[in-house]
Amino acid sequence: MNSPTTPSGDDRPPLHEPAAAGRLPDHRTMDRPTLARIAGRRPGGPGARPRLPHPATPLVPDPTWFARPESATSLHGVLHGARVAVLVQLLGPDRAFALAAPASCHDCRRRNDRTDAGHGARAAHWLTRYPTDLSAAFGHAPSPEAVTAVALHDVPHHASTPEQRAAYQQHRTAVDLLKAADALDRYRLPATRWWPDLHLLRPDGNAMLTALATGRPVHLLHLTRSLDAIRTSGHLRAFDRHRHALTRAEAHQVTRSVTDRVRAAAPLLDLMLAAAATGRTRPDAGPFLDQLAAAVTVMPYLGHLCFETAAEYLMLHSTSTATKNCAELGEMNNHLYKQLAFTAVDTMGALFDVGRFRPGHQRLLDLIDGIEPGLSQSAAAFVRDRLAHRFTATALTPAADATTFAFTGAGTDDLRTAAAPLLGQLLFREVRLLDRYPQLYQLFEQEKAAEAWTHWNGRRTALPYNAACGPKGEIGVNPVGPHAQVTVWTAERCTRGLLHRAEQVAAVPAPRLAPWAFSALRDRRDEDRWKNRAAALA
Repeated sequence: MNSPTTPSGDDRPPLHEPAAAGRLPDHRTMDRPTLARIAGRRPGGPGARPRLPHPATPLVPDPTWFARPESATSLHGVLHGARVAVLVQLLGPDRAFALAAPASCHDCRRRNDRTDAGHGARAAHWLTRYPTDLSAAFGHAPSPEAVTAVALHDVPHHASTPEQRAAYQQHRTAVDLLKAADALDRYRLPATRWWPDLHLLRPDGNAMLTALATGRPVHLLHLTRSLDAIRTSGHLRAFDRHRHALTRAEAHQVTRSVTDRVRAAAPLLDLMLAAAATGRTRPDAGPFLDQLAAAVTVMPYLGHLCFETAAEYLMLHSTSTATKNCAELGEMNNHLYKQLAFTAVDTMGALFDVGRFRPGHQRLLDLIDGIEPGLSQSAAAFVRDRLAHRFTATALTPAADATTFAFTGAGTDDLRTAAAPLLGQLLFREVRLLDRYPQLYQLFEQEKAAEAWTHWNGRRTALPYNAACGPKGEIGVNPVGPHAQVTVWTAERCTRGLLHRAEQVAAVPAPRLAPWAFSALRDRRDEDRWKNRAAALA
């Protein structure tokens, strides 16, 4: 479904030439030389095509809906709207069709093919004024969330007004879906500088977005919401609910320690906010990764993000035979990040804690090349950009403005307002360092586990984490899934290292925590280093 091309007799230069010179007309149509040039610059990958979850219904907007006749046949015209509607259906199957119909005409009120600020709001106004046109064509009238998504699709997060941010929070998923679908269709534009930056896509569903854009392997179950929703949202609620179980001295110790950690890591945290918010502040990747490694000892949460980002890089960029074989089965090559974890930290087998993943720049490149020679070529820049975005997306509250908030000088009240997810994670981890935590373990951890089970059941997720073995060898099963039926088997390993079921075991998953003695949740060496933290805060 390509954009309309100019007639063969047209003597205008190919569109990519004025694009390179910065002299594009207000309305643009595609030509065959430019299409060929775009096709020759398609992002690479191991060559496995993604398996799409379901067929999409073509939704082609009526040319008469467009503000100007020339707009209907331009780069943002009828066919662009139809492609975006298809991408919305592929990215968001839960609510796809209801959003896809309005998405097909998200650019119908454009006045030109430039930025044209406000064209989203004009299209949203058109949708609310003429809803019967849409319902007559597609059988769906525009819903409030769809109208909001169309209104905000052209508004950068950092430039939104308080009213727009409030609307975004109310209909966040729909806005993110339309923005992502619209961004993926930017690969048709004549200059690569206008193509989407995949590092800046929203965390949820990023693997699928990357696969659609580049043809890299993808496991479709990665579309389920990520661990971030559980890891960052429930901690502060659990801490606040049970904080009175702490003595006054313990509460002071926890709060003071968190404040010290934020103060020590603030220069790096603010650097990541600046890099993610505008994209213009990009530190040199080498010094950034070394600074990150030093900060992980103060704020282990950064080690989690660094490991997950490096794992993303490995799985998305590997071209090994094993990765290609996994891709043909619709799977990611999970062995890559397991090898990374156990190679990077010598004691990972005794206490699995990626909060201790802090390799630094050169060590990270050596680790990646040790797993797959030559793979580290673009790793440093990827980790820098992607980690800055992931930190900003998971550390700040949704309504916070990353362009104005700073961790430097921030107190606990400031963190509660602008960085509640990060504050909750830090407080929760700090409680685990208390001498009395074995007594508090059930109280705090059961609360967080219940948050996870509720999250999974609300999304009908019986097998979280894709039911794939994680780095520790565990398999994700929701123990309170109302419709799940689980059969347990022992396994034997063959000469190829593969597991084969052997004997069925009469076992039923139960929503109970493992006893404290079997839960490795802290390392005394880390506690001692932090208690003697004068050097880190100097």
